[in-house]
Amino acid sequence: MKKKTTIIALVLLAGIIAAFAVYQYTFNSSHRDIASEAVSISISAQSIQQEFSSNEASASQNYLDKVVAITGVVSEITNETLILDDQVYVVMSQPLASQIEIGEEYAIKGRCIGYDGLLEMVKIDQATPLNKTN
Repeated sequence: MKKKTTIIALVLLAGIIAAFAVYQYTFNSSHRDIASEAVSISISAQSIQQEFSSNEASASQNYLDKVVAITGVVSEITNETLILDDQVYVVMSQPLASQIEIGEEYAIKGRCIGYDGLLEMVKIDQATPLNKTN
């Protein structure tokens, strides 16, 4: 009986250690630094949205989780988000500068995280400004 209890205790201990290792790897591993990565693709807001709306599977294969540079006209802006050409929703990694205005052309670099078919918008996160293009 004592041998059986020892084996059960060792199996439980091994399970706890394995669960802790998985937790550490999953939640504490280093995250991508999108700002320091090279741009894979440069495209306009209208073009990337058209690609997603016409063939989402193909566009996802081409853009999903890749660092993209997108240029478009600012149609909405908040402290940490902006929308380009009413077609690309961008979440910035830092608060936006106050001198950005609706109607001006703007370029960002960020990670494409997908397409919202309901809103018909491409979604970008971890974005940083590239420059003003006007």
